[in-house]
Amino acid sequence: MAIRKLDAEPVISYSSNVKDLLLDLRLTKRFKVRGDPRLVKQYKLRMAVERGFKAGKLELMMENLRWRGVAKIRMYVVTVFSCIYAVAIVAHKIGRPDLVNSIAAFIY
Repeated sequence: MAIRKLDAEPVISYSSNVKDLLLDLRLTKRFKVRGDPRLVKQYKLRMAVERGFKAGKLELMMENLRWRGVAKIRMYVVTVFSCIYAVAIVAHKIGRPDLVNSIAAFIY
């Protein structure tokens, strides 16, 4: 597999109806991940990253980019995720860690 040649490991769960598994990682009908504990932990980290991308798309207008060109889009994405990190840092600095994921709490 190409992923393993790069010394990485695929962390893609299979649905419960798949018979031939390449990894010991399954997703149940209630969206619970079962399998090798190490892979389950990595899958949960992957889902945290996916939630970050979802927040970027929905809350920070990254879904329909109006610019063309890789350099312009890359600069926009860097700016957006810098804002996300700034919100997390400010939330911890003011003693409100519950606002780490709340970009809307810092909009005026």
